[in-house]
Amino acid sequence: MKAVILAGGKGTRLMPLTSDIPKPLVMLGNKPILFHILDTAQKQGVTEVILTLGYLGEKIEEALKDYKTDLKISFSYEKHALGTAGAVKNAAKNIKEDFIVLSGDAYCEFDLKRLFDFHKRNNAVATVCCTKVNDPREYGLVLTDENGRITRFLEKPGWSQAVTDRANTGVYVLSEAALDFIPDSQQFDFSKNLFPLLLKKKLPVFSFDETGYWCDVGEIESYIKCNSYLLSKMPKNDSVPRGKFDISDFVYIGKNVKIGNNVKIKKYSVICDGVTIGENSVIDSCVIYPGARIGSGCRAEKAVVCANAKIEDDVRLNPFSCVGSSSSVGKGTVLYSSVHIAKNKKICGGLAVVRSVTKDMETDRVNDVSNSFIPDVDPFFALELGCALGTALEGGKIAVATDSSQKSVSVLYSLMSGLQQTGAQVWSFGESFKAQMAFYTYFCSLPVGVFIKTSGENVSISLSATGGLPLKRDFERKLSSILKTKDYCFASEEKVKHAVEMQSVNLMYSSVLFRQSESSLSKIKVNIDTDNEKISLVLGDCIRRLEGEIGDGITIHISNDGTEISVTENNIEYSREKILSALLFYETKSGRDVSLSFFSPPVYSAMASLHTGNVVRYCSSSADGVDENAREKARGQLWTRDALFMAVRLLSLMHEEGKTLSFLLQDVPDFYLSKGEAAIDFSPTALFGMFSDMENVGTPTEGITFIKNGAKAIVLPDTDGKKVKILTESFESETAKDLCSEIIDRISSFHPDGGT
Repeated sequence: MKAVILAGGKGTRLMPLTSDIPKPLVMLGNKPILFHILDTAQKQGVTEVILTLGYLGEKIEEALKDYKTDLKISFSYEKHALGTAGAVKNAAKNIKEDFIVLSGDAYCEFDLKRLFDFHKRNNAVATVCCTKVNDPREYGLVLTDENGRITRFLEKPGWSQAVTDRANTGVYVLSEAALDFIPDSQQFDFSKNLFPLLLKKKLPVFSFDETGYWCDVGEIESYIKCNSYLLSKMPKNDSVPRGKFDISDFVYIGKNVKIGNNVKIKKYSVICDGVTIGENSVIDSCVIYPGARIGSGCRAEKAVVCANAKIEDDVRLNPFSCVGSSSSVGKGTVLYSSVHIAKNKKICGGLAVVRSVTKDMETDRVNDVSNSFIPDVDPFFALELGCALGTALEGGKIAVATDSSQKSVSVLYSLMSGLQQTGAQVWSFGESFKAQMAFYTYFCSLPVGVFIKTSGENVSISLSATGGLPLKRDFERKLSSILKTKDYCFASEEKVKHAVEMQSVNLMYSSVLFRQSESSLSKIKVNIDTDNEKISLVLGDCIRRLEGEIGDGITIHISNDGTEISVTENNIEYSREKILSALLFYETKSGRDVSLSFFSPPVYSAMASLHTGNVVRYCSSSADGVDENAREKARGQLWTRDALFMAVRLLSLMHEEGKTLSFLLQDVPDFYLSKGEAAIDFSPTALFGMFSDMENVGTPTEGITFIKNGAKAIVLPDTDGKKVKILTESFESETAKDLCSEIIDRISSFHPDGGT
């Protein structure tokens, strides 16, 4: 007998396992599935095999160099996709007799000789080998008459059409005449094209029923089950390694495997060559491919770890999860059932990964909530975030808005769906820029605002409290906890509310922006520099209404989100901090208090001390309410955070005082700033000891402050504890820069176990 084995598919449903190896080479027990198929064929009397190759076909050829057999094996490549029947015709062009067709990615224990003899007795043009299945909806089904002649093919029907449980296994016997109905050099399939054509022409096509084991290894779940079946039939292996660990029967252990103390490798597991398993780990019914490293304290159940993947300590791999080749999974991360990690991806520690991942996950989105900025989100996470926000707000009100991109809008719909399912009242402000969110939440007394924007291919979400202030710590913790536990509270139908469209508030924003000036701006010429057309239109309209002119003059540079500002006057550019200092000087001189974040220049407080007004400060993550008065004042002082409001106030002050910006700044103490940041992989609590040798070291309500050589410094850990922000201030530019660099170097070279 001769056989053609279809071995050219990509194995898409087995990704990422098949990212680097073709499906016929995935391991079943102690060898690739293709080797099992060839063994069976040889035992059943097959003498010659032709393999149809395509995806990673060269790897199959290479692997067969080490396969010892009496079979005559040759290969047939497709120049382009020909479909299952087309590939067989291309391979069998020199076969002048009836032959068997096998699938290179399905394990079977069929009696091929009986099948072949049945085909010959019935003078069939084609014979389809069938078996009974529990769920016929996932298979191509075969209907026959009382003599076994096929009357109809039914491809993956619903229960209403599944009138038989006889499934097509992909094992066939074809006569030479059957090939004549397959066109040359074009895509043609057995189930969709050839067999229906043969039936239409009333040619004899028969079904042969088999009761032997068969498994289509098409998905990770069926792959694991088939692997367990194969291992259950293997004889007990007396050559498994010995040590302070426990290895059950029905386990395959490859060469050069390193196993730590107290490891348990339970039955039906495959541990390939060069695998390392750390102490106290449990491997249960898994397949671990060559070179993979499993950390200590891990638990993996019915999972697949591909070649050279790295699983760090205390990771949990739930059933049918799969980690792609050369990927890494960080300490303490949990992969939920059926989660697949694509090859060459990095998953950081401490995550609960609930869906498959095709990008690096270097930060925990749950922890990102505490930064109020969540980068690179997708509609799935937006839906979960909406459910969590609505649950945390207990059905309260929330503001949402986006930039003008379509991707942002699509993510917004997912977020709103989650919010509405919890009974939250969504106030939608439509297309905006980020700075407007502070106004929306303040003007409408909304506790939380969500702004969604697109940058390139990535969509990010920003969360803020009323007035655009940072979220309070208790709300951050509540929100993060709900996201981790997924303990969402869904509302009954009568409590699900329609979103309230609030685009008209944009007009109110323009009105309040207009009122930032206490006088006209006549004779002031302004050039607006921004890539955001809406900001340009809103600010330009306001200036014109105040009788200013848009044209050559002072240039106001505003970021696309409307939060950052700088001004160029007479070819000198002034930073946001300089602009704010000018406004602050006159505010406090007039006896008004100003509320700013703790991470703002210390000189502001010194400046206010000269006047009757004060500077009060709020936290980036308020935990105990100590800054509540400052937060209350800051909510209404939008001009300290909104670049458009700040611009109008500055122009108004220049007009009232009859001074240019450079002249306004002559009244302000001169100062220079330097900013920086440094990543940390240790507890931020170590920072105080790190800088204890500095002068006047203090721990105000937030961060650490100190002085060196007259320069002042603020060191503030980010709220996720993974980064430190640094602000230094001095009356000399180089002194501020040098101190900032020194702080970054000290943090970067710090080692908790041995100091700096």
